[in-house]
Amino acid sequence: LYRADLMAGHGISPNAVAFTSDIFALAKRAYDDQRFDTAVNLARQAREYNDDSFEVLQLLAKSYVKSDLWNDAEQIIEEIETRGHVKDAAFLRGFLLRNQGRFSLALKEFLSAWQRGMNNVAVHREIAAAAFRDNKLDVAREHIAIAEQRVKDNPFIIDLQIQIAVALGDEKTARSRLKRLEIVD
Repeated sequence: LYRADLMAGHGISPNAVAFTSDIFALAKRAYDDQRFDTAVNLARQAREYNDDSFEVLQLLAKSYVKSDLWNDAEQIIEEIETRGHVKDAAFLRGFLLRNQGRFSLALKEFLSAWQRGMNNVAVHREIAAAAFRDNKLDVAREHIAIAEQRVKDNPFIIDLQIQIAVALGDEKTARSRLKRLEIVD
């Protein structure tokens, strides 16, 4: 009932039972829909019910970043790091720094996460984006290629490939990726 009441835009009925998983799912949906203030509020509420949830802490940190609550985000990132999730803390710190426009420092944090074993599409995409903005084009090209190998037809990745190719003067790649973007997007 709790999730249904909230999703329907009604007030929460006194008979509704809230499960942490419901609150977390709503917080994640709000984040994905770019309703970051709502995501912060729901993630805080989920944390009240389950202070040990790593996923809740990650979402709360990202929501704080997107809401420009830098100090709150850093506190959560430090807590994540203290709990032993060092590579995840490095990634989130890179996310914070990138959103602050501090691309060189963000790149260092993303590279640290990768060197510590994070090897997913997100880390390669973020390394490429930060490296591009820090004018480290060879690093950007290398990591966007890895991301593209793992996830085909992602518009963000293809767009970044185009930007990197243009910056490198690689017209052939830029044109071929632009054609692909027109199909995908």
